[in-house]
Amino acid sequence: MNRERYNEITNSTGGEIKFHEQMIIILKEAGFKILEADLIRKAYIKRKTEDIVSWEEKIREKMGNELALDLIDNIKRNLTSMTFKTHMTMPLMGCFSDTCSICKNKVSSIKVGENGKVYCIPCSEKDEYKNVRFVAELDIGTSPKDTFISEK
Repeated sequence: MNRERYNEITNSTGGEIKFHEQMIIILKEAGFKILEADLIRKAYIKRKTEDIVSWEEKIREKMGNELALDLIDNIKRNLTSMTFKTHMTMPLMGCFSDTCSICKNKVSSIKVGENGKVYCIPCSEKDEYKNVRFVAELDIGTSPKDTFISEK
């Protein structure tokens, strides 16, 4: 994650983090796993001070002090007004794979497990994966130039 990429992600909202998805994408591109990014998001929302202090140290390690401080300040400044985009459409940006973790088939619709694995719809419905908690269901576009995710 560098300043240019950070600015690119926040440009559509005037440089501010207005959506939880922006926060998750920035953290993912900084090197956190999707599940870790979501745990960071939840720590801020639930104001878990001890967790926040620990995560902020890790954010500084991965992003460098200046960019990390900007991100942390942006999150704190916008936390009370931050929302989820109800029909999120953002560039895929490498956040999610288009290959099922189970059958290894390329797919256009996926479910993302709390464990960070990607499941195709048929595999997600198999009995042996019924205990997996799914955190998102996404449609992935197939055009290489216009690859998008849409949260249902």
